[in-house]
Amino acid sequence: MAREQTPRRFGGTAETSTGRESLWHRRSTWLVVIGSLGALTRLTFRPFVQTHDLQDFGLCGVLPNLLGTMCMAVLLSFHWRARSAAVGATLAAVVYEFDQRGHSLRTFDPWDIVASVIGGGLAFALLTKIERHRSSRATA
Repeated sequence: MAREQTPRRFGGTAETSTGRESLWHRRSTWLVVIGSLGALTRLTFRPFVQTHDLQDFGLCGVLPNLLGTMCMAVLLSFHWRARSAAVGATLAAVVYEFDQRGHSLRTFDPWDIVASVIGGGLAFALLTKIERHRSSRATA
C-alpha cells in the first residue's frame, strides 16, 4: 500500500501517514549544536588560548567562521534546499570577510575565507545526509 504524503509545511517538514520523522526537528537540533559550539569557541576557547599564549595553529581564529557558516547554512535550509543553503551561506561569509577590508576596526584574514568554504562544504554534506535520510525513510 502506498503512503500518502501531506503537503510540505514551514520548515520543510514532510510527514507521512505512518511515520512522523521531522526534518525540521533534525535541522533545528543541528542548528542548536553547531550554534552552541560556535558560541563556546568564541566566548571560551579563543580567550583561553590568547590568555595562556597557547599554540592552537590558528584554530581560535578560524573556528568561529567555520561553525558560523555551518550554522547559517542550517538556518537557511529551513527555506532552501541543501545545495542552495550551503552556497548562500558560504557566499555571505566570504562577502562579509571581503567587506572587512574597508573597516578600520576589522581585520581581513584569508584563512577565514578558507574556513568559510570548508564550513559550507561540511554543511552541504550534513544537510544532504539529512535530506537523503528523510527521503529514504519516506520511500521505505
